[in-house]
Amino acid sequence: MLMGEPTSLMQAVEQALASGSLQIPVYSATASRLQAIVAQEDADAKQVEQVLNQDPALAAQVLRVANSPFYGGLSKISTVSGAAQRLGLRQVVNIAVLTAQRAAHASADPTVKALMQRLWQHSVGCAIGAKWLAEHASCREHANEAFMAGLLHDVGSLLLLRVLESLRSRQPEQPMPESLVLEVIAALHADQGARLIRHWGLPESYAAVAANHHGVESDPDTVTQLVRVANEACHKLGMSLTPDPSIRLSTLPETASLGVREIVLAELEIAIEDGVSALA
Repeated sequence: MLMGEPTSLMQAVEQALASGSLQIPVYSATASRLQAIVAQEDADAKQVEQVLNQDPALAAQVLRVANSPFYGGLSKISTVSGAAQRLGLRQVVNIAVLTAQRAAHASADPTVKALMQRLWQHSVGCAIGAKWLAEHASCREHANEAFMAGLLHDVGSLLLLRVLESLRSRQPEQPMPESLVLEVIAALHADQGARLIRHWGLPESYAAVAANHHGVESDPDTVTQLVRVANEACHKLGMSLTPDPSIRLSTLPETASLGVREIVLAELEIAIEDGVSALA
């Protein structure tokens, strides 16, 4: 099967997905444990610190991010508990989950690696943007859910890049033009992302956002609206597999539904750029 032909590449990917023999991307066990802790009403920093201390590399990355200019602070943070005091427990967990998820976007294949890097930047930008927008659009109660939904909304693209990586390893001589890769991702990533999130056992709300973040019609779900605006902002800023600088955020139906003014949209773009520089 020639992977350089649009139909053949799509068929090859669909057959690989249906085969059941794929190595599915794994969701971090540490991230799952941390999310379970903060879901409890009596969660405290000591519990989070105990989990992170079992993964020193991840703990070090969390502290590096917590000490970055993006999060400010006059003194250096040296412990997870200190990070929780400055940033809040949920924000520390958000950083840890984001850092853990980054490892899933590595690849030894140069072509896939370049696409993975762009996808990772987009995912981080959407996470930061959706959370920031929630905090500035009178729906602060959705901020942490919006962060996770933004981070995970394109995991279907991650899965498809893994499939394409596998196909390339078996047929390295076959061409795989980026235009065809993006065509396959555009067609399949939303449904595959929702399936992967369910496979990971994460909340259905995240699967719904993954499935619907490109919906043509307006979605009444606030978190989906937040992610859609952040998603479009990232496309506009060039943080995307498919950048589009012509996008006007002020014309999005979600912008009107959330009641976001143009000045806030301009600030959103700055927040995304600053956050991606610090975290991606």
